[in-house]
Amino acid sequence: MLGKLMKHEWKSTYKVSCMMIAVLAATTILGVLAIRPIAGGALERYMRESAGLLSVVSIAFMVLSMLLYVIAMVAVSIGSNVYFGIHFYKSMYSGEGYLTHTLPVGKHQLLCSKILVGGLWMILIIIAMLASVLSLVVFSIPDINFADLLETIGHLFTEFDRILKQELGLSLTFYGVVVLVSYLVMPFLSMAILFGAISLGQLFHKARILMAFVFYFGIVIVESIVKSLFSSAVNMRTFSSAMDTVAEASHAIQTTFNMQMISNFVVDIVVAVLLYLASWYVISRKLNLE
Repeated sequence: MLGKLMKHEWKSTYKVSCMMIAVLAATTILGVLAIRPIAGGALERYMRESAGLLSVVSIAFMVLSMLLYVIAMVAVSIGSNVYFGIHFYKSMYSGEGYLTHTLPVGKHQLLCSKILVGGLWMILIIIAMLASVLSLVVFSIPDINFADLLETIGHLFTEFDRILKQELGLSLTFYGVVVLVSYLVMPFLSMAILFGAISLGQLFHKARILMAFVFYFGIVIVESIVKSLFSSAVNMRTFSSAMDTVAEASHAIQTTFNMQMISNFVVDIVVAVLLYLASWYVISRKLNLE
């Protein structure tokens, strides 16, 4: 049944999500058209060979295109979270919720379907944003041999990884894998936190939307403070011990990195689980549709 719910949720959200990706694609094309003349050394030729009005129009097009690109990146980054929050609110707590809660499925399945689909779309949107930036660089600078550039970056990464491992006992490959896994998991955790804040807002009948905002930003701030406290505690605990030798310093740095990454990830998971349970509690025990 979870698969059917996810399929229905996917159909309900794909139009807006695809539209955001299409906006990124369109503004990326504009960005390439704007940067390529500059990167290719053609701007000076434009200024020299074109009429005055044409030069002004060309420069205005470049500036406007890049401005639209930056606005689109910011809008998609923020708008995706806003959209999935609004979709969750409408489908769970507004008039649409009457139909949603009459389905013969458990509350956990309803929540999981929305978190999983929302997280998957967030991953796709993040990939689209990264692809947009990469495309902007690749297609805007035609004179660069990107195969050689990637090979050079690979050699530098390998050498830097060797030095860090030899001197400090740190492995860039290991931390790269950890960061990749965390980035794959974080969209689902962020959806659970967002939906939990919206659900807690429903406990205040006269200011539901306002309290949802208050809960969300309050949770984000408190979570950041807790992470900072954990990081400070780890730093104090690790470096308070005597470090008379390079080996002790290397071990201290390695321990600090590991503990900070683990503690931050654990805090994210704990907060997401608590907010998931808050959502389940509200829709199971305190549901009051508009």
